[in-house]
Formats: sequence, structure tokens, C-alpha cells
Amino acid sequence: MDDQFKSLFSQLYQGKSPFPYQERFAQALISQSPPNCVAVSTGAGKEAAIIAGFLYQLQTIGRWRRLVYTLPTRSLVAQVEDNTRNAIKEAQLGTNVYSLMGGAVERDWTNTPERSAILIGTQDQLLSRALNRGYSQSPYQWLIDFGFLSNDCLWAFDEVQLMQAGLRTSIQLQGLRDRFGSFHPTHSIWLSATLDESSLQSIDYQQPLEPIALTQEDYDNPILKPRLTAKKELEKWNGGNQPADIAKLAQQQHQPGTKTLIVVNQVPRAQEISRRLTKMGLPVRLVHSRFRPKERPSLDELKEFEGIIVATQAIEAGVDLS
Repeated sequence: MDDQFKSLFSQLYQGKSPFPYQERFAQALISQSPPNCVAVSTGAGKEAAIIAGFLYQLQTIGRWRRLVYTLPTRSLVAQVEDNTRNAIKEAQLGTNVYSLMGGAVERDWTNTPERSAILIGTQDQLLSRALNRGYSQSPYQWLIDFGFLSNDCLWAFDEVQLMQAGLRTSIQLQGLRDRFGSFHPTHSIWLSATLDESSLQSIDYQQPLEPIALTQEDYDNPILKPRLTAKKELEKWNGGNQPADIAKLAQQQHQPGTKTLIVVNQVPRAQEISRRLTKMGLPVRLVHSRFRPKERPSLDELKEFEGIIVATQAIEAGVDLS
């Protein structure tokens, strides 16, 4: 493998070495047939593979000038944006990073289309622009974003199992670009830990799928192996199922200085459990989808928090929490 990629990865991610599949991915990006899907386990570093791989091709062959990193939720955008800005700053690179999500759409990237850029946004903002119907935009701006996002771009769609109709839209858009062509090449890559390869087809997109996946070399990697083989004990609770019962169980099981996570399927249920734990004098954070933006606990706050987190399923799709 080219030592240039290893050096770049180390600069981006505080001296860390890339996993074997990340090296294969970067090499495949600069080949004649770049990959169109990545199927690796959660925690294996898909985000780092995309960011470092894009910057590597930028420094070598310069096939694409813009990376369009597309995610299904706002909270994931905020996390990826923060990680990417820190990595770019760490490596002292000149590539600009822009965020596009509801209520926080950066527009300056269209002023310098000749410069490399990483656009990180939600699928509604990015796909609507690729469809020439940009959300939160003046119709006079639609054509500009449509043109820039249809040329000279590497699209990366992460967590595709959560995209629903957006997934089919992204596939068909790439099929139309392949069919009609563009001034500069534009390519799409779909990423997921639970990738359903049969779903990556449309009437205009019938490309063979050869996903970048983990090999034995990855499973033997001393850093990655513990993540992939970590034991997770599962025990069925045979006690009561009411909020009071769950709160009492959490009080018994929680260890000071650690995190305890309670996931339930209804907001009122999460609120009631949180109220009971608060009355018990325990440190509690509540996470659900109905918070207004200023009321949402920040990711940094949750990462540093030592106590009990009571959440709905929003935490599964919206928070990158170990």
C-alpha cells in the first residue's frame, strides 16, 4: 500500500494507523473501477475511510473535487462535521468543510466551486438540491446547486438502512448521471453495517456490486479485533414492566462513574421513567425526538455524562454513543 495514505491517515487521526480494509478502500478509489458500496461492521471506521479516502484521491489523481457526505439525521451530521473539521485542522489541510441541514445551511461553498470541499448534510437538503428543488432555497439558486452537485462529486450515503425513500432516489440519480453523463465524473458509494445489496438497483442503475468488506486480515487486526469480538451479555428481566419498575431496576443496576442506558419505545414512558429517577436523586439525561433544538442535550454532554440516560429509539439513529 502507498505509504502516502498511511501518512495522511496518521495526520488526520492523531497518529492512528488505518485498518486493512480502509487501505483497500483508498486504493480502490483511485483505480479505474472505484467501489460503489462498503459493508463493514459498526465501529469499524466507515466515516474515517470515506474522509481519508477522498482526501487521498484528491492528493493523487484528483478525480473528484467535492465529497458530498449524506446522512439521514441532523445529529449524525453534527457529529461527522465536528469529527471532520477536527481531522482537517489536525492535518493542516486546505479543504473546506460545510454543513447543510435544516436551520444551519452553509451557502458559501457555491462561491468557490474551483476549490476542494467536503459537504456534510442531511438527505433532505442534499438530495433536494440534486433534484433541482433545493429545500430552503430561492428557485433562482436551484440550478447552481444542481449543477455543482451533478459534477465533480463523490457522493457517500451513510446509514442507508435509515434513508427509506432517499435510498431509491440516490440510486436512480446515479443511474441517470451514468446514462446521460456529466462534464466531470460523479460517483456514488453506499455504506452500512447491514447493507442489503439487492436494494442497490433501479431502472437506470444496474451496476454490479462488489462491496468493500472485512477480511481475515481485518479480523486479526489488534485494534479492530476487540471491537468485533467483544462479548455483550444479555439477560431477560422478569420483573414488572411499569415505569416505576424500570426506574427501580436502573437504581439497583447503575454503578457510579459509569453510563446506564435505558431505551423505551414511547416518549411519555421515557419522560415518566426520567421523572422517577430524578426524584430518587440519580443523575439523569433524557433523549427523545420531540425536543426543540436548544433543549437537546449535546453529543459532547452525553459522551462525558456519568449517570443514567433515558431515551427513545432516537438514540439509535441519532447519537453516535459507545
